[in-house]
Amino acid sequence: MGVVNTIDYDHFPKQADENYKYPSLGKRVKVCYKYDTTRTHMGTIVRNDIEEPGETIIKLDNGRYIRAEECQYSMEKIDNRKQEIFEKICDALREEADIPLRMNSGKVLVIRREKIKYLISLIRKLVYETE
Repeated sequence: MGVVNTIDYDHFPKQADENYKYPSLGKRVKVCYKYDTTRTHMGTIVRNDIEEPGETIIKLDNGRYIRAEECQYSMEKIDNRKQEIFEKICDALREEADIPLRMNSGKVLVIRREKIKYLISLIRKLVYETE
């Protein structure tokens, strides 16, 4: 137990979100331990303080949480085109609309609203798939 100046009932440390020079909050990461990169976990940064106490916490895909001091991690590289498609689908889901996607051939494919949730799960696997 302890006391931290930047934490009380109404206040918490500022986070490295999209307004920060190097945003990482919510980003996918590959985690290894004792510098052994042959065995890794995937996770998401759920806390990244830019002020005291300076904690970085990662939620692993297996449900466990780990502090950055207990591991080594790197940002997951994501294909920009896949990420763009994924974000369009998420935006359309929030707007409850059909999704027009322009294919490489120039044709426009329209994904209907009722198929969106299923497609999000498939595309999430594709976007965040690791080698």
